[in-house]
Amino acid sequence: EERKRHDECSDLLICTGRGSTHHAFLARTFPFDHIKVLPSTNDVSDMLFNQSCNVGTYDKSVIPSVESLFNGIDDGTYVLGHKMMTKEPLAIVTRNTDQEFSDIINW
Repeated sequence: EERKRHDECSDLLICTGRGSTHHAFLARTFPFDHIKVLPSTNDVSDMLFNQSCNVGTYDKSVIPSVESLFNGIDDGTYVLGHKMMTKEPLAIVTRNTDQEFSDIINW
């Protein structure tokens, strides 16, 4: 059942930073083929903005700088989730073209 659920999101690619606590959370929650591990937060943002990834994960401490990048794109392209996914203050950002996954994250 769980594999079927993830297969329905076959084009899902979540970008996350190497060695982060949210990387460990994602590894426990999603199949590895849906996770792209990158060296830095800047790389996560680059991949999200060039639409290579449809989800980016960030530590909450980084969210203000990510939001400032979004402010330059005021067309509703991105959705910033405020739900904490782990005990650490983490957040997930999704593209607005992926409404189904945005709904899941913000449920």
